Amino acid sequence: KLFIWLGVALVVVFAIVMGIRSLVIRVDAVMEQFSQMEAVVERGDLEVWVSGNGTVTAAVEEAVRAGTAGIIETYRLADGLEVAAGDELVTLQFQDLSTEIKLRELDIANLEEQKDNLEEQEYFTLQANAAGQVHWLKKKGDRVQGGDLIAHINLGSSGDENGGADEPIASEPVPVYAPSEASSWKIVEILKKKDVRQGDALVKLKNEDIAHQLDLIDIQLEQARLRLADLKQQQEQNRADSVIRAPISGTVVLPEAAEFGVGMSVPQGALLATIVDYSQLQAVIPVDELDINKVKVGQRVEITAEALPGETISGKVAAISSTGKIAGSVATFDVTVSIDPVAGLKAGMSVSASILVDVRTNTLLVPIEAVFEEDGVTKVMLAATEKEKGPGIGPGTPVEVVTGAYNATHIEILEGLAEGQKIIIQGSVLNPFGPQGEIMFGPGQGGQGQ
Repeated sequence: KLFIWLGVALVVVFAIVMGIRSLVIRVDAVMEQFSQMEAVVERGDLEVWVSGNGTVTAAVEEAVRAGTAGIIETYRLADGLEVAAGDELVTLQFQDLSTEIKLRELDIANLEEQKDNLEEQEYFTLQANAAGQVHWLKKKGDRVQGGDLIAHINLGSSGDENGGADEPIASEPVPVYAPSEASSWKIVEILKKKDVRQGDALVKLKNEDIAHQLDLIDIQLEQARLRLADLKQQQEQNRADSVIRAPISGTVVLPEAAEFGVGMSVPQGALLATIVDYSQLQAVIPVDELDINKVKVGQRVEITAEALPGETISGKVAAISSTGKIAGSVATFDVTVSIDPVAGLKAGMSVSASILVDVRTNTLLVPIEAVFEEDGVTKVMLAATEKEKGPGIGPGTPVEVVTGAYNATHIEILEGLAEGQKIIIQGSVLNPFGPQGEIMFGPGQGGQGQ
């Protein structure tokens, strides 16, 4: 039995040794194959894209609301109805102010008639009640009460208008009094100062009682005209609000909760429908905070939809939110993308959008896997030449580089390499720098590729 167990042990040891030898041979073969995975520094164009997913919505939509409360007279709304801007959709009964407007117009006409009559009575021409010479007379601008003395006329030799004989001068002057029809008069004009004949216009008086009444009527007229203008404007507004028209061209979408029809009462501001312009579509996609500063309004966007396989739709960045949305420790910003019209794309469909944020032309490029970071320095492994290759010699020499833009497959080399040089793709050899030999570029340093 001892010999049997020794034989079994020898067989097991032999099998293990042969297995290890086979593994070493395979590893050497793989290492040799990996050591030959090289790339060439080439010139080319680099596109940097930022991607996100979103849902298609209408870019333009307008609510249709009742501008005033009222009873529905006509109702032409239907879900899915195509309308043009300005089309009449609903009409309402409205408060008719025609009667009140007519009454105000009559009030104004009555006040204007009163004013005309008073203006005819506002001024009075006081005549000389005797022929002679004006001995004494009040001054222009003086105010007198009804019945007050205004002038004295000395009877004298002014003669008659036919050239008759002079009359003897009387010893007592003849008084001239203000009319008693008004409580207050103002002398506005002196018409005669010296010789007068009986009946000559002596002074022009202004009836201040009537002037005061005219001032009050002017105030009443102004108030009445303002009220009339306000009523007419309100009437026009009521009439305009009673006719509800389509604010834009598009498709009618009725609200789910409210139902309206002819004869029903509608409150002011009630939502009757929404007009949606499905010819102008958009999508809102979230963009990482590290990439958002690369996105600019007007940048080109390529859009794909699962509902339209194999089709690429064009678009542009239309708007960028200034406020981020935080989820966990990551902030994203909404970017609105306008979508060019395309058959088959509808609101509610899911889309993927890629924004072209940077383009580099005729620049040095290497595969992104070739770049690694060591001690905070960005490097590339320069491949050994045929003369340098040999047993015990490393696969290449690390060189420091300055990088620029990058996408998911390539990265721009600004300094450190020349066109045509051969480099080793990172990960195709055992990393001589240990765990530090990793690509250290996050999403904010160049964007995602497409």
